[in-house]
Amino acid sequence: MKRLLNYSGILGLLLLIAGGLIYVITTTSSWLITTFLILGGILILVYVVGNLQKIQSYFSKRSTKYSTNAIVISIIVLVILGLVNFVAYRHTYRIDTTANHQYSLSEQTHKVLTHLKKDVHVIGFFRTEENRRAKDLFTEYAHISSKFSYELVDPDKRPAIARKYGRISYGTIVVQGPQKIERINKTTEEELTNAIIKVTRKGKKWIYFLEGHGEHDIDQALSGPKGREGMAVAKNALMSQYYGVKKLMLISEKKIPEDCAVLVIAGPRTGLLQIERNIIENYLDKGGKALIMIDP
Repeated sequence: MKRLLNYSGILGLLLLIAGGLIYVITTTSSWLITTFLILGGILILVYVVGNLQKIQSYFSKRSTKYSTNAIVISIIVLVILGLVNFVAYRHTYRIDTTANHQYSLSEQTHKVLTHLKKDVHVIGFFRTEENRRAKDLFTEYAHISSKFSYELVDPDKRPAIARKYGRISYGTIVVQGPQKIERINKTTEEELTNAIIKVTRKGKKWIYFLEGHGEHDIDQALSGPKGREGMAVAKNALMSQYYGVKKLMLISEKKIPEDCAVLVIAGPRTGLLQIERNIIENYLDKGGKALIMIDP
């Protein structure tokens, strides 16, 4: 009988520890955790009641008091270490100490990931020995957003998955959104973030550049000492930030497209016709946005 009482204390303690560990790992309560905690508490209570005299006699000894203090201090240290490990497990932080932050994602990518409302799943098709770069990049994305998940697939080892997405070559990355799928062939932050935007955004934001009045040409590279004629650099910069860029001949279109996020009038050399001015004024009155640049 005494042996059973001793075993009840040990078993009860193990059940309490198991219940606590399961809760820390899953962070959710369940019938299993509740059962472990209740049974553990009952068994320890049985042990204490059955050995009450021994416990009272033990703690009445002077030598025991010092031992008890040591045990209490040890328990406190273990609890503190447990809390530190729990916080570290649940809240991880990364610091990029490189001079040019080569392992840090851009502010734009952070913004895109933190605003994800629906799940995005990425599949990278790489040989097992060549997937390190993709894995590091995907891991950084997943660290920022719980909506981002990924898997790495070797087409040779798992050909069925590769066939599911049609023609797949090594280095292909498939980005799956709620209703859209994009394929990219470069393992870069710019390409991946752009693909995420495409599969999650309902409509793309378009920047329209007015033409027909001698404006700076968005398809022409810089020319001259001040680059007066070309704005190809500006166009590429906008596209790198995942905007669409188009030209607009207002005199022939007779209206500003509904998907226009910003109308840019880049240094016209001749004046706009009255009908064009009216269209632009009407666009602005309705809340449209415009960037008007005049050369000095």
